[in-house]
This record gives sequence, structure tokens and C-alpha cells, in this order.
Amino acid sequence: MTCQKCNFQNEETAKFCRNCGEKLNKITEVKPQQPKKIQNGFGVFGATFSTMAVVMGISIFFNVLNNSELLTTSPEMITIFGLGLLGLILSFIGIFKKDQTKWQAITGLVLSGITVVILIFFIYRACDNENVAIAIEESPKEGVVIKGTKWATRNVGERGTFVSQPHYLGNHYTWEEAQDVCPAGWRLPTEEEIKDLLYAPNRWITINGVKGRAFGTPPNVIFLPAAGYRYSDGRLDFASSHGSYWSSAAFENGSYSCAYSIGFHSNGADKNGSFRSHGLSLRVVAE
Repeated sequence: MTCQKCNFQNEETAKFCRNCGEKLNKITEVKPQQPKKIQNGFGVFGATFSTMAVVMGISIFFNVLNNSELLTTSPEMITIFGLGLLGLILSFIGIFKKDQTKWQAITGLVLSGITVVILIFFIYRACDNENVAIAIEESPKEGVVIKGTKWATRNVGERGTFVSQPHYLGNHYTWEEAQDVCPAGWRLPTEEEIKDLLYAPNRWITINGVKGRAFGTPPNVIFLPAAGYRYSDGRLDFASSHGSYWSSAAFENGSYSCAYSIGFHSNGADKNGSFRSHGLSLRVVAE
């Protein structure tokens, strides 16, 4: 302890200076208080807007996988872009704010990065739609191979013939009629073959104004128009919103005679059971 009078260095426990006898007073060192950082307003708003963009992007991600038309018709696309951009700008400003917390701004930047990744995927999907549409329009009449099975690229029209374009609907046939109307060298797909087709990448898409579902990957891709189906009394229903296509696999459901079919709409595709007396579309495979 230093004497305030003569500057003699005494022991820390001394009460009087050994040199001059002056009473020693212990001086407590006061450390300067660090200024408290305030909350980063730009960072908070940036993180909030970026979070909204990510949540919205994830919420429609799987819908986009099934229905690619959402990329161009859904207002959420513009909303996600706007929220992500706003969050990025505000977070970037927040990083450079002095004497303010930084973690909110850093969170906003990270979430903005995730938003960019989601938007890049959506852009890729939109570009891929163009490739699928081109592959469908240029699909060869002799068929394409998907998962080991050669599928026709057009629906069956009149008995023994195909329609001329991939997006033409073709005719509806009962299951019994379908046994005798396939073009030469072609037949109805088996239950296993329609299962394989359903496992192939597929999406809801519009070709020349006709809605339907594309199966496969370019260049081996087919388009099944959403032609609806015809009831036993002749009424056509669900045209442009649903598609139903016969398989060769029949089964009995109690007193009802049924057969397996491909059924699809804008949100997905599945194997269904349909009454054999109903009129469904035909997409055939090579013998």
C-alpha cells in the first residue's frame, strides 16, 4: 500500500506508514462501467421478416413438388421474395449499428440465406417445367421407357387408334370395352406397372391449355391429361381437374365389380379402385 504523504511502499495490511507514520487509507479502484448495448431494431425487424419468408417457403415447398403450377399462379412466390429481400436489407443495416446487439441481425442474415436457397429451388423447378413441357410436346409416337416399361405417349382415341397429340383427351371406355380397343402391339398396364409409374417423378402441369400430370424425367416423360371419367349413365365428371386410367387388374369388392386404375389430381396421384362400368381413359404399354 502506497503512503499518500511520502509515497513509501508499505505492506498491504499496514495501517500506518513505516516511513513517516501517516495513517494509511485503502483506496478502492473504481473500474469504468461499460455502456450497455441496446436492442438492435433493424436486426429484430430483419429477423422477423426473414423468418416469415422461410416459414411461408417451407409451407408451400411440398405443394410445389406436386403442383408445379403454383410457381406461376401463387401470390406466395412474390410475398416470399419481398419478405426475404426486406429481411436481408434490414439485417444488413443492423450489422453495422454501433452499441447495439448483433445476434438479431445475424439471425436475419442466416434466415435470408435460407430464403435464397428456397427461391433458387423454385426457380430451378420452374425452368425444369419448361424442359418437361418440351419433352412432352416432342415425345415420339413409338413410346418412351419409364422404369423398364414402354409407355405410349398418347391416349387411346377411337377403337385401335391413338389421338394425334399428347394433350388430346381421347375417349372413355368401360373396363370390359378397354380389353378390345387397344392399338395393335399395345395392352393395358398391369397393377405393378401402374405402381412403378406412380413411383416415378410426377407433377401437375398444363400443356397447350390442358391440365394433367406428367410422369417421368425428360426425355422419357409422358403426359396424362385430366380427362375426368364417365358414369354408367353417360355423365362426364371432373374433366380438367381429375384423371382416371384403367389397368388390366380386376377385382371384386363385395357385390361390385372393380378394377385398379391410376387416379390423380393437382395434389398427387395414387392407385385407385374404380367401377368397371364407369368410363375411364386409356394409356397403354407395349406388349
